[in-house]
Amino acid sequence: GLGIPAEPLFRSGNPAEGTKHRSISTSIKHGGKQSLCVELSDKNKQAVYQYAELKNDPFDFNKSYTFSVWIKMENVQAKDDFGVKIGFNRKGFDGNRYDMREDVDLGTYDWKKFSVTVPKPVATKMQQFDVIVDIGLGSGKIYLDDFEMVEAASTSPTTAKPTTQAPANNNTRSEERVSRN
Repeated sequence: GLGIPAEPLFRSGNPAEGTKHRSISTSIKHGGKQSLCVELSDKNKQAVYQYAELKNDPFDFNKSYTFSVWIKMENVQAKDDFGVKIGFNRKGFDGNRYDMREDVDLGTYDWKKFSVTVPKPVATKMQQFDVIVDIGLGSGKIYLDDFEMVEAASTSPTTAKPTTQAPANNNTRSEERVSRN
């Protein structure tokens, strides 16, 4: 691992807009014993994320990384232009943000692995580094499992098109995991 805490955090937008719409599923999962299920809401945006600050020295923020997550969707429809995105938030020592988001396919499908690669920063050194799944307004359920971030083999950014699709019977792994490896 790269020093990112194992359990992702969950944010439900502005707390005044509604409650968190998430649960742990032990019956629908890609790997391990459970996955995170997020029900979309037409009242507030939500996010699953993990952040790290350089002062805690978790890993080298100034390299290129690939973030991936396995996603399964049930009748997911967006009610705004935001949809569902995966990506990175980075804050530089120059005070600027160097964020990157890529769209994730909506609808209904079995487990697919989505990945996005952030290039090595060139303008400034980074002081904060986050990986995130942003979820806009809408309806349906999203299941998330097997989050992972690894040093990228390439420094070219990539899009969040599915990189791997799981076989239909891939719901019986024995490791406990809701988070990345």
